[in-house]
Amino acid sequence: MAIAPVEPIVATGDATGRVCLRRWDPGALVAGPQRHHGAVCAMEFLADGKRLVIPYCHGDDLRLFRFEKMEELVPKTFGILEPADEFAKMSNRAVDPKQLDLVVAPGVAFDSVCGRLGHGRAYYDRLLRRLRPGVPVVALAFECQIFPSVPMDRHDMYLDKIITEDHIYERSASGDSESPSSCL
Repeated sequence: MAIAPVEPIVATGDATGRVCLRRWDPGALVAGPQRHHGAVCAMEFLADGKRLVIPYCHGDDLRLFRFEKMEELVPKTFGILEPADEFAKMSNRAVDPKQLDLVVAPGVAFDSVCGRLGHGRAYYDRLLRRLRPGVPVVALAFECQIFPSVPMDRHDMYLDKIITEDHIYERSASGDSESPSSCL
C-alpha cells in the first residue's frame, strides 16, 4: 500500500507539543522509532487499523519488528523502546524493509532541503537504502530543529518531507526543497 494521492500527510500538534502523523491509507505498514512519548501515537495508529513496525538495533544494523501491543516493548539501546528479546526472536514478526509503505525517521537536526542529521551511526541511512523505490520517508520535528543547513556526507540520505508544528518541508524531484507550506 502507498499513501493515497488524495490523502496528504497531515501533522497536528497538541498542547504537550507532541507532533503526530494523522492520516494515511488504512492498513499502511509504517516504521518509526518509539521513545516513551511515542507510545500514545503508536496506540492511535493501531486503533486506526494501521500496521506499525518498530526498528531495533542488532549490531550495526536496524531490524524491523511488527508491533502489536505496548507490553512487547522495553527500553533498550539509547533508551528507545524496542521489542523484548522474546518477541524480537519471533520470525513471524520480522518485517523486510521492502514491505514498508512509509518510514518516519528520527533526527537531531534538519534543514529546509530535507537533510537530516542523525545520531552519527548511520543506522537509518543503511535502512533507507533497503527500501523499495518510492516509499515516502518523513521526519516529525519541531521548528527549532530546522537549520539553514546540516552536514551531509555521501552516505547520508535525504528525506522526502519534514513535518513540524508550523510547516511541512518537501523535497522536490530535483532534490531541492520547495518552500515550506503551512500545515495549520
